[in-house]
Amino acid sequence: MPYKEKNGLWRGAVMIDGNRMTKSFESKTDAKKWEVQQKERPENPTQTDTACLTVLAWLNEYLDHMESKVTAKTFKEEKVAIFKRFLGSIPQDLEVGQVSSITAMKYLNRVAKRRTPCAANKERKNLMAAWNWGIKHLGLPEVNPFSRTDKHPVDQKPKYVPTLEEANKVISATNTIEDRVFLMALLHTAARRGEICRLKWDDVDLEGRKVRLGTRKRKGGAMQYDWIFMSPELTIALKDLKGSAKGELVFSRNGEQYQTRQHLMKRLCQRAGVKFFGFHALRHLTASLMAANGVPMPEIQYILRHQAMTTTNGYIRRLGFANNPLEGLFVGERAVVPSAVAN
Repeated sequence: MPYKEKNGLWRGAVMIDGNRMTKSFESKTDAKKWEVQQKERPENPTQTDTACLTVLAWLNEYLDHMESKVTAKTFKEEKVAIFKRFLGSIPQDLEVGQVSSITAMKYLNRVAKRRTPCAANKERKNLMAAWNWGIKHLGLPEVNPFSRTDKHPVDQKPKYVPTLEEANKVISATNTIEDRVFLMALLHTAARRGEICRLKWDDVDLEGRKVRLGTRKRKGGAMQYDWIFMSPELTIALKDLKGSAKGELVFSRNGEQYQTRQHLMKRLCQRAGVKFFGFHALRHLTASLMAANGVPMPEIQYILRHQAMTTTNGYIRRLGFANNPLEGLFVGERAVVPSAVAN
């Protein structure tokens, strides 16, 4: 029978083949349901004894699972880095059953103090996801200690969005046709940097004026693709670039895919004499231009390739586009953004 613990949770307990199995739940009903499920399992196989599973073993299992589901950059610079920091804050042999919400809260508070509240929230998100995966696949306690902690408050500031004039100055400051078209592709499609870096000529339909963009930034981590229409200017620029193409990648360094190109924008902004902004700011600019010029929200959502309208609404609100002098920046029929989405 389930019994109530001092922390207010209900613990289910069953004996199977001489092995005592327990698990904590938010309610007595859930604990009782779990007990019944364990007793009704075919041949009553014994589950992994999570009481002996270390935090290190749990996180290594999760990393093995995630390595092929996210980009190499995200895997190394986000997940591995975050888990290393967490492991460095606890005893090496700490078992997952000993990780409480207090443990999680104290760790995240230290991260917020030593780094930033935003960094603490990012670590909370990743550790919470790893624990949820562990519940499903390793039999970790149902109560996620990281989800029981509060997110740290973060002051929201409107992101710096350059004007179209500034963006065009930077594009004009490029030394090669490839760099010029690379920046045009970001601005005219509202694509993410990684989507343009891995773009192949098979993803470009010059006759149909469409481009296929792929992302892993969706549930499940699998690559998902969407076709969107290109502006006439981008179509012409890509036709010119294809004339000198030497491989399957639209943009490359000696045939190899670009990864970050992190120094390009710093050089170009200095050369153009404008305030520094990164590649993602061009995505913000396109979204701002669309919103300021009355493009319907469903169309903006599709071009940004957000799965939920709430994401697009929040994205537009955070940009603070109304503070930028965007009036009159469009020439002709929405020259900067597609006038329709591709089916």
